[in-house]
Amino acid sequence: MYQNSLAQKLEGMLGYIAWSVVCYLTLSAHPTDTQEGILRLISIVVGLLLFIVCFYLTTRDNPYNKTRVHIFNQYDNRIRKLGYFGQLITMLFLRTLNDPGVAANTLLTIAIAAQTPICFSRLTSIFIVLGLILLDTCLNLLSGYEDAMLIAAVSGAFQLVAFRMAQRVIQEIIAREHISTLNRELVATQELLEQSTKQSERLRISRDLHDGLGHNLTALILKLQYLTYICKEDDCKESAVEAHMLAKHLLQDVRESVSQMRESAALHLKDALDALITQVPSLNISLQYSDDVLIGNSKAAETLFRCVQEAITNTLKHSNATKMDIRVYQNSDGITVEVFDNGRIKTEIAEGNGLKGMRERIESLGGSVEFFINNGFNMNLFVPATGVIA
Repeated sequence: MYQNSLAQKLEGMLGYIAWSVVCYLTLSAHPTDTQEGILRLISIVVGLLLFIVCFYLTTRDNPYNKTRVHIFNQYDNRIRKLGYFGQLITMLFLRTLNDPGVAANTLLTIAIAAQTPICFSRLTSIFIVLGLILLDTCLNLLSGYEDAMLIAAVSGAFQLVAFRMAQRVIQEIIAREHISTLNRELVATQELLEQSTKQSERLRISRDLHDGLGHNLTALILKLQYLTYICKEDDCKESAVEAHMLAKHLLQDVRESVSQMRESAALHLKDALDALITQVPSLNISLQYSDDVLIGNSKAAETLFRCVQEAITNTLKHSNATKMDIRVYQNSDGITVEVFDNGRIKTEIAEGNGLKGMRERIESLGGSVEFFINNGFNMNLFVPATGVIA
């Protein structure tokens, strides 16, 4: 995985080196031989520490909704924006303390520009970065530094490069997560298709045994039974009776084999669901699947699979949850699937194409589905026993 790659370790090391350079350039540019210089240096140290804290809030790898602090739930983007504007304010504060031309001024502005795509949309990020470049240019010109225009031009160029690189990284992460989702769904679908193929083959063989061998054995038993009646000699009649009993036992074995094959032909939806919920980004999914769940209809299995898949997608898009529970159980009436998460949804559910398609699939099997909000997204669906029988 990317998280354990050498590239990411090198990126982390370069980040620490960059911050060390920024701190060194900032602190080494100020004399400490006077009380005013010492106070100024302390203020700069406090400013740098605040900048680093805000930098962490904006660039933290894991979303804040995974923390145990309730106030962080659902507010991941707000916290990142708070850290972003905190850096911007701290940067302006440090520039009032630093001398014009200190390289750390430029490095801090470039760092802020690189974080813009994390917090804002693409179009908004472009305007913000252009605003940063304009702000940096004005500050450099107002400082009266002799090379202010050159520094502003170099700083603006590096801000644009950092911004574009950050955009590319974010696009790569999104693409990687999308590919991972598609691969996970493909594996789950292949698992379901493989089981459906095996089920069809078992059912075909069981039907052939029942319709072919079973009927021929029944005819043989009837003829042997007739033979036991017409045999006059004791030896002949004893052999006919023995053959008749063997044929009856063989027919019983065939019937048991057919029954076992039909029972084993039930689809194991759990294997497909396990493959579907494995390594879902930013969502911990718990699956409770009763052992007595038997699905003999491949259409019903695919319908339940697609409904759970759509529920996961909705939670990832709208619920901002960190945990999801899926329960599948069966009783004499049919199969019930319950899905709920720990997200926070404030608006009412508007059934789009996904939820409408889910309802249509379930109703085609004679079942029912209910969507409701209890803080997070909740779904209850039921398929009657007649809808899951092959």
